Amino acid sequence: MTRVDRKKAINLLDQIIEKAKLEDLEHKRRVLAAHKASKSVGESWMIHHLNILRRLLNE
Repeated sequence: MTRVDRKKAINLLDQIIEKAKLEDLEHKRRVLAAHKASKSVGESWMIHHLNILRRLLNE
């Protein structure tokens, strides 16, 4: 992968991560409103794996 392609991939991935974070925040609000606070702890599976992918692209 060229340096330019890697930069484009990282920029695209950053947008995907931002969208996933917004969706995760909305999920946390819903479960808190439903009095299920234990389901609102930590980052989602999706965010976790997207962040790992981002770290790999940065290497």
